Amino acid sequence: MFVSHVLVSLTFVLATAECSTLRKVQVQPCNSAEDVVHVKEFRTDECDGLPCTVPFWKRPKFEIDFVAKRASDVLRVAIKGRFFHDDPLTDAPSFETDACNYMGLTCPLTAGKEYTAKSSVQVPWWAIDQKALPTPAEAVFTGTDAGGEIFCFKIPAQLTSKEPIG
Repeated sequence: MFVSHVLVSLTFVLATAECSTLRKVQVQPCNSAEDVVHVKEFRTDECDGLPCTVPFWKRPKFEIDFVAKRASDVLRVAIKGRFFHDDPLTDAPSFETDACNYMGLTCPLTAGKEYTAKSSVQVPWWAIDQKALPTPAEAVFTGTDAGGEIFCFKIPAQLTSKEPIG
């Protein structure tokens, strides 16, 4: 009996520790306030404040809480990044955009219902000149379903070569 209580307590502590590593981040709309009206919250494990400081070799985890704009059988969440001021936005490499199959969503989505998409993204470390670090960066998240865009937001970041202090 004692062992089972210890195991249950340990499981709860580990689950709580895992959940507490993600921190809420204020998102910035891509173009207008309408872009983020369906976003309830964005969380990531690589941000203590804006701009988010992300070691170039990390694979940040994230969660997006959002409300479905309409009923849909599909949701695609895409991430594009800009790694230097003048660089164009480029797709995150090897990122699975199908939120129904790769981000923990159960589709079809119901209009007006809140959902949480969970994933991680690889920073393309092989394409970054480490001598240029730290450097400003930006991540752009878009969510689209069969009827069009549900959300679009930006997260300012700074790529660094070492762990953030803190």
